[in-house]
Amino acid sequence: MKRTLLFLLLIGFFATLLAVPPAAAQVEYDDDPWALPPALTQEPLDCTNSPFGRAIILGSEQEIFVGMRGAGAGRQGWVLHDRFDLNADGTALVRDASWPAIDQTPNANAQNVSALASTTGKFRFQSDRTQLVQVYTGADGTVRWLVHEEGQPVLERSLLVSNYALLQVASGVLSRAPGRTERLALASRTAIGSLNVFIIEPLRDSQVPLATWRTDQDGRKDVVDLQLAVGDLNGDGFNDEIILALMKEDGDVEVIVLRYDPDYTGPDGGANFKSRLREVANFTLNTGRPTLVRVAAADLDGRLTTGPGASQGSGDYKDEIILLTDTDQPDVRPFSPQYTVQTFSLNTSAENPEVEQIVQRGSSTVVVTLTSNLTLATGDLDGSGRAEILVGEVTPEDVAVRAFDGATGTPRKLARFAIPMTPSPGLPLALATGDLDRDGLHEVGLAFLNNQALQVTTLAYQPETTTLTERDTVTASDGGRQNATFIDLAFGDWNDDSLKALYGEPQGSSITCKTVQEPNIVSVVHAPPYWERLQGNRLRLASIGQSTSFAQTDERALTVSSSHAVSAYFGGGFEANFVFGKVAATARVTAGYQYTGSVTNRGGTTEGKTTREAWTNDAGSFAAIERTTYDCYNYRVVQDGQELDAGMRFCEYKDYASIATDVSRWNSLFGPANNPQALQWIPLNRDWANLALFRRATVAQSSTVGDAGAARAIDGTIDPVFANGSVTQTEAEDAPWWQVDLGLTQELGAVRVWNRNNLGCDDLSCAAQLRNFYVFVSDTDLRTISDDPEVLKDDPRVATFFSEGQSGRVTNIQTYRNNAPIFGRYVRVQLAGTGYLSLAEVQVFGERQVDPDRYPINVSDSDPNDGYFTVSLYNPLTGGIEQVRQRGRLLWNGANYDVLAARRISVGNPVSSWSLTEERTTFTTQADATSHSVSIGAEFDAEVSAGGGKVVFGGGYEYTSGVITEDVRSTEWGTAFEIGGGVQGFPATVGGVALGPGQCEYGFQPYYYEVTEESSTGFLHRFIVVDYTVPNASLNRNNLAFCRQPTANRPIVEADINTAAPGSSLILTARGFTDNSEALIELRYPGQENFRQVARIRMSSIGELVFVLVTSPNDPPGDYAVRIRSVAQGSSLAQAQEATTAFTLSTDAALVEPAPPGVPVFSLQPRLYLPLISR
Repeated sequence: MKRTLLFLLLIGFFATLLAVPPAAAQVEYDDDPWALPPALTQEPLDCTNSPFGRAIILGSEQEIFVGMRGAGAGRQGWVLHDRFDLNADGTALVRDASWPAIDQTPNANAQNVSALASTTGKFRFQSDRTQLVQVYTGADGTVRWLVHEEGQPVLERSLLVSNYALLQVASGVLSRAPGRTERLALASRTAIGSLNVFIIEPLRDSQVPLATWRTDQDGRKDVVDLQLAVGDLNGDGFNDEIILALMKEDGDVEVIVLRYDPDYTGPDGGANFKSRLREVANFTLNTGRPTLVRVAAADLDGRLTTGPGASQGSGDYKDEIILLTDTDQPDVRPFSPQYTVQTFSLNTSAENPEVEQIVQRGSSTVVVTLTSNLTLATGDLDGSGRAEILVGEVTPEDVAVRAFDGATGTPRKLARFAIPMTPSPGLPLALATGDLDRDGLHEVGLAFLNNQALQVTTLAYQPETTTLTERDTVTASDGGRQNATFIDLAFGDWNDDSLKALYGEPQGSSITCKTVQEPNIVSVVHAPPYWERLQGNRLRLASIGQSTSFAQTDERALTVSSSHAVSAYFGGGFEANFVFGKVAATARVTAGYQYTGSVTNRGGTTEGKTTREAWTNDAGSFAAIERTTYDCYNYRVVQDGQELDAGMRFCEYKDYASIATDVSRWNSLFGPANNPQALQWIPLNRDWANLALFRRATVAQSSTVGDAGAARAIDGTIDPVFANGSVTQTEAEDAPWWQVDLGLTQELGAVRVWNRNNLGCDDLSCAAQLRNFYVFVSDTDLRTISDDPEVLKDDPRVATFFSEGQSGRVTNIQTYRNNAPIFGRYVRVQLAGTGYLSLAEVQVFGERQVDPDRYPINVSDSDPNDGYFTVSLYNPLTGGIEQVRQRGRLLWNGANYDVLAARRISVGNPVSSWSLTEERTTFTTQADATSHSVSIGAEFDAEVSAGGGKVVFGGGYEYTSGVITEDVRSTEWGTAFEIGGGVQGFPATVGGVALGPGQCEYGFQPYYYEVTEESSTGFLHRFIVVDYTVPNASLNRNNLAFCRQPTANRPIVEADINTAAPGSSLILTARGFTDNSEALIELRYPGQENFRQVARIRMSSIGELVFVLVTSPNDPPGDYAVRIRSVAQGSSLAQAQEATTAFTLSTDAALVEPAPPGVPVFSLQPRLYLPLISR
């Protein structure tokens, strides 16, 4: 009987410190509702109504309405009106001569009127048709109005008041009526000089107003000029504030804000009667004696959070007040030499939150040749979601429109368009804006008299050239329009053909409304570089919001703010003449329910005490995460009564909570391995840590089109444009694949697959080609197993992950098994079916910490606006330095300030730490560096996309939030952003081996940047990353093998040859097993399901084993599997460590020579299954 002698071949010596890191100091891992699905933590949401309203206009297709008092024979003093619309093909503005008929005669009360004001509004419950309302003082002195509506007879209504002058009207949701039905605000001066404001329901046959505010006190009697506007000044979603601008007899200008209050009755009566209308604020300006005053209200700053106006309430989605006054100069009357545009906001008092105040934001004075009349309007001319200011000018030489940008407080001149003419002084001029063609951009409408005829001109703003250009002009002089007076112009949707969102489930969705909780990453703070083997159980510091070494002698606060959201998808077949961004901006303004909610948490004055939102971790890297709660409401998209393949949702911000957690907990808590609804998960890895970088020589794909080779997918750029030379391309074939060899088996936590886009694609479907694909990971070259994905996914040597449906911009695969990262060397992306495979980039990330020798040696940013900065990396394959692009915007580089000077991390216990607050005299970062935007309600998109096969477009205008440091002493926003870190040195001996002089020593420098990351569902995280460089001069790259952690720390077994002829000898290597554990070697033959035991042997003291497997020429060809199971002392077989590999015997393969002596030898032949003797 033959006896086999066993020898153990020890390859290297590894000693590992397997200590558990110490508990975090402030990072909290509390088991609260964060660990529960949102459905278990929320009460069911009542979907009966949406706070955003029944209908939201996305793209208006409005008409222009002009109201006027007629002149000339047969029409003198008549109430007249016109409607203008684009023609059928949308190329020209035309007047609808049939509405009304030119020879239509109004009733007797609408003839010989003495005052007239016209506007539009939606006054009918749950109707989106616009009505034109004309309020006038009739021939009998009674205040009356006419209501014009498509398909309805003209209504005439009246009030029990008479002889009113200076009539002004505006519409809004003034009483917060059901269905957001609008009401009419009417302001006037009575015959006895009192100032009157009414809220009227214009369709009701009632002579009693809904609310009244009357006064003749405080200089408000016998005002010289009176103007009226309506706006949403407090950001509650309703344009229910009434703004009055008065020019008093003494020349002062007063602005008054009124608000409907159904329970309010004023203390006075008679000429000072108040019922249901409350004065909430007023502001008086002594500007000299102007000749006129104009007022408007609009959201000028949108979500702007920086700039001169930021500290005065901007970025809150509230409307601002715009005031226009001119200057009376006696020697040039009736002209004025200049005018001033001022902006104001309605804020709560710092001393008393119950008190509201009008606060001036800024002003701009325009010196002109001369003006004899001015008018004021606002509109979103560029689709930004912010309104521009428009001033109409009547000068001796022209009629002109001047546009201003008021976003930052002080109006800034943008453009001027002039119509040359010689107007008479005081020429009637009307100005308004609206969307005529459903593109989300407001056109400007201008109505005036030109050579005595009525002229209506429309203008469009060109943001690329910052100019106003003429679009159309229509004139009319018939039917009393020549020399008309009291000209007003307004926009409105007469026939309800605008594109709009109606509350209810869109196509493919069963969700009406839902409470959504979104985890949003605020910052990722990495601990400084360290050797896991040497410093795995040593102190590491990482902090944000406070410093690790700066004594907090002054109280600081962190304010986190969030606002409501709107986002949308449009089906792949959806067509419209607008882009989503413009529609979203329009929707945001129209929905109106976007305000900012903020939560401020203050720290103390003692050193080391922090708020819950200021995080420190003494165990290493962590992520600060904010979970925001929203109530989301689904809307279907319709036009002309037809539902389109599209949908929108509006999400109401409710509250937020925040935690900080290490990266592994982020992966386990929010990752798809444990959370099937992980729609917001992203891997928290840095681009430069991609394990596939520099593997150009070991990358391959199934075929190649032109020069679109496999190496393009690991070139360090995610550029999705094929023409830019960074996208791979295979031929159209069955199951095309792309594969990279990482060089050795490593722990893998995530794979990111970046898709190409449709630019340069003939049929606009290139991005859709990446769908239903596998990611395969194995220790074995997959090409030696099979190119059939059906075979690979069933092979025990292969870990399989599948992405179902069409891929978006990026697909994030969490490569976990049994709640732990897998190990592998070969990574493959492969389509399940037939088609082209195009990849912009493939990133493969490990789960473990990165040793210092793999860190960047330097970072720089030559173009802060391109979305990338440059990382200098050491390439271990060539020994050279390569420049790699890292996504993000570099905000600060500590190397520029030599933060840590020449300090080195080496043998010893001292902690080298740093803090940005130490550098605040030489550098500060802007507070908006931490602003970020995300998409809300990814589960809505997921349902629609999966159920209807739609293309989902994320993005748009979502919510904004920020973490900002406030210095309480000055009550101004701080500019210093406090971050810091530190790391402890390492011991002099490891595993009984002493370190050589300077061995493993290194230095580091901090930097931080802002980056936007995207989940597989399109959810965007924008956050700060604190990271480090290890300068090349601070690290001796010689003799670092002892410093590094052994690569394989999980059981693997590998064969040196994958395919060989029967009779060959194969060398198998097992490593990563428990030291000195007992191992079972088992074999599975071709066509069999079960393994048979071959041998029992003990692992080495470092958990490794090398042996030779000898085959016979008589062994049957086919696929064999070798399994090693290792059982630690005191453990059961059920707790065994396990690893499997495979090889193939083929008569077509080469014969492999016998292995050299000195290695244990086993045979496949059953007769040799004998007990082994270890010597």
